[in-house]
Amino acid sequence: MIRPHHPLPAHPQHASPPLLSNIAFSPLGLNYPSPPAIAAPEKLSETPKTVQVDRFQILGSTVFDQWELANITQPYEGRRLTLEEMQTAADAVTRYYLDHGYLTSRAILADQTLQSGTIKLQILEGKLADITIQGDTKLPKNYVRQRLLRAGRQPLNQEALESQLQLLRTDPLFDAVEGVLRDGTAPTETNLDVKVQPARPQFATLSLDNHGSPTVGRITLSALTGIQNATNHADTLSLGLVRSAGTQLYNLTYQRPLNPNQGTLTFRIAPVTYRVTQSDLQTLNITGTGNLYNLTLRQPLTRQITQEFALTAGITQRSGKTLIADTLIDENGTTTLHLGQDWLKRDKKGLWTAKTQLNLGKAKNTTDNTTDTFLTWTGQIQRIHKLSKKQTLTAELNWQWAPNALPPAQQFTLGGFQSLRGYPSSFLSGDGGLTLTLTNQITLQKTRKGDPRLQIAPFLDFGTLWQAIPPTVPTQNPLFLSSGLTLTWNPRQNWTLSADLALPLSKTNLETPPTPTLYLNSNYRF
Repeated sequence: MIRPHHPLPAHPQHASPPLLSNIAFSPLGLNYPSPPAIAAPEKLSETPKTVQVDRFQILGSTVFDQWELANITQPYEGRRLTLEEMQTAADAVTRYYLDHGYLTSRAILADQTLQSGTIKLQILEGKLADITIQGDTKLPKNYVRQRLLRAGRQPLNQEALESQLQLLRTDPLFDAVEGVLRDGTAPTETNLDVKVQPARPQFATLSLDNHGSPTVGRITLSALTGIQNATNHADTLSLGLVRSAGTQLYNLTYQRPLNPNQGTLTFRIAPVTYRVTQSDLQTLNITGTGNLYNLTLRQPLTRQITQEFALTAGITQRSGKTLIADTLIDENGTTTLHLGQDWLKRDKKGLWTAKTQLNLGKAKNTTDNTTDTFLTWTGQIQRIHKLSKKQTLTAELNWQWAPNALPPAQQFTLGGFQSLRGYPSSFLSGDGGLTLTLTNQITLQKTRKGDPRLQIAPFLDFGTLWQAIPPTVPTQNPLFLSSGLTLTWNPRQNWTLSADLALPLSKTNLETPPTPTLYLNSNYRF
């Protein structure tokens, strides 16, 4: 079965994650109230001028160990102290809480009769008493509240709460999220007022490019439309269409969140029909159809604004058939179980992402009634590094490894815009392979808002393939290299034009040697 590869336009929820420098940090309107004054316990008013303090006993701490706080009070122990000096020791403990982000917690002298020996300090740990949500939103009632409560466990921590607010800001369901803290009814209680501005639920993109395979037509028109919060459950429904001279591909996707930690369940259906339009093969009347069904569960185990780690599990069922002159020559299907993990980490200079996936599957060819099982390990590592305000370096490594020979539909391919620019689309395939792309993106002009308007990006593409069972006689140069330049122009806020000129630098065994290739793309976001 011929496998035309036509990626859909980027879905808003599947776009590259933003850099740390592009996420709005404090202040988020998150203003912390001053701790209210707490009257001294009555028994302390009867305190003598000085008291021998052998040690401080700290009560009520749930976040720090006793030995950790004892290091703070140790300089005040083993001598006579006045009431003011004891309060200074309590203030030192309060400062320790403040330095660790617990801005509404503090230490006071416990209600006690002060006498020589042990002095008790009481920790009053602040808590989030109530969350008020403002904004015209049709989301589930507790969608915002439950996500903020993940940071609202006692004691209330500034960094954890701001991290959750910033995560909400990256949620495509919202255009803006602001939070303000105010005093609660009790001295240790704080209330949070959150104002959210929902994003427009509808989204759509339209793109035209020449990235397709010459076998089914290089000129490709892609459209994607969808709606967020489709059933008022924070879910997303999208429909994509890709058309070329010989291909028509549909892509229906439904995604629904499962829990406050942004676990999601995604279902996808993608039917395709195609016919070979390449001039020297057109007389053979090669046509085909295919179907793809996929169900994927993704659950983050750790989710913060600077770091995320998630596990994924899914199953994919593919089927297809190929005909020549209306005669069936190939009919096959595969069922694949996927187990994977993905990791993201932001720092001041950029972003790291890593994804790996084990794929265990069974391929059946009904034409010759054969069945094969296969195992592959695929992965991707990417680093985006800001060299300056106008220059960003990107490195991306992709690979596939397999212990045994694979069916053709599962092999790793080289060539074309998606893997190795400058070489024919899928001109070479193998059981395993690796590609590496290095890009230096330079901004030449910015808009008034500071967004890039004109950019150039020199790049290098590397690619190599291998077979699980090496051939006795090498048939191809194992390493391929290309270089080139990408020009990107944004004439309007939602319109992007790009041109990639790629120069192949390695020899191949193709009858027609690869020549410089110009890839063009126009993408408009409605």
